[in-house]
Amino acid sequence: MPSRLRARSAGSQALPTHGLDRGTLMHRGRLLPTVLSLTHDDELAVLHESCPEAVPAAVVTGDVCFDRLVASVPLREHYRRALDVRAGQRLVVVTSTWQPESAWGSHPDLLDRLLGELPPEKYRVAAVLHPNIWGVHGAWQVRAWLVDCLRAGLLLLPPQEGWRAALVAADVVIGDHGSVTSYGAAIGAPVVLAPPVQECFLRLGSLAETVGRKAVRLRLDRPLPGQLRAAMQRRSRIQQRYIAGMITSRPGQAAQILRRTMYRLLGLPEPDRTLTITPVPLPTLIGRVERIDFAEEA
Repeated sequence: MPSRLRARSAGSQALPTHGLDRGTLMHRGRLLPTVLSLTHDDELAVLHESCPEAVPAAVVTGDVCFDRLVASVPLREHYRRALDVRAGQRLVVVTSTWQPESAWGSHPDLLDRLLGELPPEKYRVAAVLHPNIWGVHGAWQVRAWLVDCLRAGLLLLPPQEGWRAALVAADVVIGDHGSVTSYGAAIGAPVVLAPPVQECFLRLGSLAETVGRKAVRLRLDRPLPGQLRAAMQRRSRIQQRYIAGMITSRPGQAAQILRRTMYRLLGLPEPDRTLTITPVPLPTLIGRVERIDFAEEA
């Protein structure tokens, strides 16, 4: 479903952008995709309005990423051990998309503040940054920006994999309008929203806008530990089932539907064996900087 708005032209009304418009799906009167995978029935309704020529190619498959997250929840303690979260510690996962109005773009000192205010014996802080941040700026620059945070114990997840394991392991998620925040809410993690610079770019009623409207807001003019404790004690689920229902119309079925669709495209009979939903792999960390005790070295 469309979440963000784009300007029609300078000074004009913003329009939803969702990748299901005719300009994206058609080229010189020809439909580009042979099959168009949709996660939700509501996207099919959008497609009827935005590009009816593509409706015959559309298949509502559900969301295989969400299905794997759900399958991974029973392995929460394995992921926490892989992230070196010890008994009695709480894991705070900070997720940010890439625009200037994102959590990290709006508040580049957020990670520093968390690591400075949260007692390290009681908390671990992990960062999940959008792949576009890594792709545009490069891994060297990202690590350079975060070197002090890494020395202070930040758990930095690589852009390719690990973010889903971190969500499952999280005690609380601090996020923005990105999809990772919504996935966290959908699997039941307490979600706290980093204060955005502006909210007008989100489409009313979209998944991102709904999560943002229902989530607890982080107050950066107040101490952070008390706010996070309160969010975890309330176990603010922000209507977990409702958010999950906005993500997928076919919970637990995405892999089966996708396989059936692919074999149909290949003109081959689908195998009889039942598909199992695979939990996500254990996370690995990048950029860990070990502290050096110069007194001991001396």
